[in-house]
Amino acid sequence: MMRRVVGKVALMAALNSSAVALLMLPFGFRIVVETFEPEKMKEALTAAIKNHPSLLTRIYFDQDGELRQEYRPDYLIDIAIEKISDEELEAKKHELSRPFKMIDKRLYRIRLYVTPSAGYIFFDVHHTVFDGASFKVLIGDIVKTYYGTPMEHDYYYRDLSVQGEIMASDAYLEAKKYFEGLYDGDDFVRLPKIDHDVRENKLGHLSATLALHEKDMEAVEKRYGVSRNAFFSLATLLAIALYNKKPNVQFSWTYNGRDDLQKLAETGLLLKDLPLALRLKKKDAIKALYASMQKQINDGIARSCYAYTLVNAEAVTDDSVCFLYQQDIRDGGDLEQLNVETVDVEQNKAASENALDVQMLEGKEGLTLILDYSASLYDEKSIERFRDLFLAVTTSLSELGKDEKASVGKLIHKADKKVHEKDSLSAG
Repeated sequence: MMRRVVGKVALMAALNSSAVALLMLPFGFRIVVETFEPEKMKEALTAAIKNHPSLLTRIYFDQDGELRQEYRPDYLIDIAIEKISDEELEAKKHELSRPFKMIDKRLYRIRLYVTPSAGYIFFDVHHTVFDGASFKVLIGDIVKTYYGTPMEHDYYYRDLSVQGEIMASDAYLEAKKYFEGLYDGDDFVRLPKIDHDVRENKLGHLSATLALHEKDMEAVEKRYGVSRNAFFSLATLLAIALYNKKPNVQFSWTYNGRDDLQKLAETGLLLKDLPLALRLKKKDAIKALYASMQKQINDGIARSCYAYTLVNAEAVTDDSVCFLYQQDIRDGGDLEQLNVETVDVEQNKAASENALDVQMLEGKEGLTLILDYSASLYDEKSIERFRDLFLAVTTSLSELGKDEKASVGKLIHKADKKVHEKDSLSAG
């Protein structure tokens, strides 16, 4: 089946130079040798990949110069079982993730190694055909097949056809009107102020563990009727406002696009970036901001057929923070049945996808903040400042959870105090 390439990330990725590792999702697992059956795992990996047509996608230009994608079952890799020493494996794992050539090439790689001590699975895939939620789907199918359980069918390409029909509907035009009416305007700040106006693209990375207790988070969610996504979306908007000292803020958040049970069994680039915005006043009640966040999230999902938030074909020219809240895809999930541990895979020649990506990952060790940013646009100390503001805002929101009359002004005062205290400790 031949289809026009759908989605802003797909278009951006396909036109990007293959000289850098952009929009790649590598992962690796180590399986203890006592429980590892290589031939059985090879069959499970092959069957799981074959079940997901997004992985067997070819991107190409047609005769009119239009970018197209099609299902190519011959892109299924004949996986080899490679027996090597532990020392050879250690050297190889740093070379496994490398840039993809987008046009007329497979968009995934997989290696199955057996050493004297363990079995290893290494998988690398391009974001054009795979998103974070796809990871859980694929892992689940590998485990199902390994233990002889049937997989659910993946209707990815059929759903692409349906998406094309929706774009010609009245609902699509209504959604367009909704987003433009609420989010158009040139008075919003969408990023922490950029330090350098350059076209280079180098990746920077910072992370931090949040000092938030599960019971405190649950209390805020119950009291104000908000999702955890809404809580951290609000925190991100407030951190942008405090960093820039500007009251009108906007960014995009990533919705996983799984809006029905059928899509829960699909891999592919189903995610959608949806806008959120606030026009802040110090007298505004935090309670009202929570309500606004949750309403915008719900209304945006209901109208997500229209892609209001667009990213240009060239990386790092998008002028908005992109926020994502999800379970940490590095957690094995279903693979834990096989007694595995994750293996870090280095991304060679890594580049930044956006000026600043803010990710909240929920994993076994708690909540982790990940900031991936353009190190060409930002100095590290600037991103450290944004990180400190974000952490101060999230802690302050949690501490003010029982105060339904708490205002933006009170939160700003509380967050500023925390940042100043941290600065004083660091200076000392």
